[in-house]
Order: sequence, then C-alpha cells, then structure tokens
Amino acid sequence: MKCLSSKIIVLLLLAVGLYSCKKQADDTGNAAGIVARDLNSEADLDLLRNEIGDARIVLLGEATHGTSEFYKWRAAITKRLVQEKGFTAIGVEGEWADSYRVNQFIQGPAKDSLQAVELLRQYDRWPTWMWGNTEIASLATWLNHENQGRAPAQKVGFYGLDVYCLWESAQELLPYVQSNDSLRRLAMQVYDCFHPFSADPQLYANAVAQAGASCRAEAEGLWSSVDAYTGGATARDEASFVMQQNALVVANGERYYRTAVSSYPESWNIRNRHMAQTITRLLEKNGPQ
Repeated sequence: MKCLSSKIIVLLLLAVGLYSCKKQADDTGNAAGIVARDLNSEADLDLLRNEIGDARIVLLGEATHGTSEFYKWRAAITKRLVQEKGFTAIGVEGEWADSYRVNQFIQGPAKDSLQAVELLRQYDRWPTWMWGNTEIASLATWLNHENQGRAPAQKVGFYGLDVYCLWESAQELLPYVQSNDSLRRLAMQVYDCFHPFSADPQLYANAVAQAGASCRAEAEGLWSSVDAYTGGATARDEASFVMQQNALVVANGERYYRTAVSSYPESWNIRNRHMAQTITRLLEKNGPQ
C-alpha cells in the first residue's frame, strides 16, 4: 500500500450520515440535491470510499453519544480508510492524555480484547461510555493487530483532540521536563497553581468567577517556554511532540475554563480552535509522506 500523504480520520460526536453528492431530479425535473443512502452491508460503504477521493482529513460523526450502531459503522468506515486509503492517524473528541495511552497500546506489542477493555476504563470523565465501550475496545484491538505488520512510520495512531483535562496533561508533562531545571520549575508552578482544584477544572472556573484564582500566567508561560525549548515549531520526534501537546492542552484548557466564566460561546470557540490546531500539528508531525 502506498501512502501518498499523511492523513487523519477525525471521530467527532456530530450528526452525519452516508450521502451521495450526485444530483438527482425530483418530480418537477429539478435537481433534488444530496440523496441519503441506506447502510445494509459494508459494500454500501463503497460510495463513501469513492467520494472521499484523495481527501487528507475525513470527519466521521455520530448523533447519540454512544449508540452501538453508530460506533460499529464508524469503525467499519475507519478500517476501510486505514486499509484501502492509507490513513494512519485517528483523532477523537477525547482527552489527549487518556487517548495517548490508547495510542501506545495500539502501536505496541500484540494485545487481546480483554486488555483493550481494561485500558479503556481510564476514560473516567463524563460521559465515560463515549470512548470506554465495547465497540471502541474492538477497534483498538483491531488497530493493535493491524499495526503488527507495519513499519514504525506507517503504524496507525490514536490521538485525543480535546481540551478539558488540563490537570491530567499537567501531570503527564512532568516526566518530560525533568532534565531541564527551568521547564521543571515552570511545570511545578502550574501543577501547584491548579493543585487546590485537583482534578476538577470546573472548581477552577468557579474560583476565577469569584476573582479568587488565576493560573493564566503560569499556563501560558509554560507553553511558550516548552515551545521555545523544542524549536518554536511542531516537533517531529515523538517525545518532544508529546511534551508540546501536553503543555498546549494546559494553556488552552486554562483559557477555555477561564473564558467560560464570562462568555460560554467564546469558550467553545477556544475548544474548537484547539481541536483544529491539534489536527494541523499531527499532520505537520507526520509530514507529507
């Protein structure tokens, strides 16, 4: 299989379906527009595969936050995109730290489905079933087996695009900065600032609303320092990229919760921009090939 470029499949919780882009005439002879297609067998996905063409990014949604049928079809589409279209990255509406452990699982030695089920128990924030479910466990197991026959550069990855769990990313960052005194000190300042709120960033948002807290300077200072330390651009080596991403989640997560106090709509824009930024970074890291 020849991979023409790095490509990413994004699993978002949005209402989408399988549609034909071909125009069909209605009873008046006018173009009726996009036409929905039934899904009865995996052969029905051929239309979708063909219309994806050479797209570098494909968004796959579902409408219910956890209905088995949506997840099964989305997994079936994902498998075909990996095997037939050269996609090597999957981005999910989940947290970076939790999802990176799934990434390590699927890119590691061969595992069984019971190990996948146990791994997904780490998704312990609401809604726990969004990624901690049997359909995702089956997909993770399949991806792990699929990767066994692939060269390191062609292994499929699994990445979280979301921004909520800044506390977990602050913790995950610490091992990556131990060899640099300045970064370690900055990371500990962030950790100490958020520590009174423990694993509940909403408590932080409430404290900001009462003008009793702000970790903005610490979070933004850490990100800018990590970015400068790693070259001021998206890192290509794995360790530096992960260090960058955890620092970015801390900075954008702090911004999200702080902004939600005064403007909930704008906080969602911050979240969505972070997702788009993470997708761009993943494509830059993997490179054109």
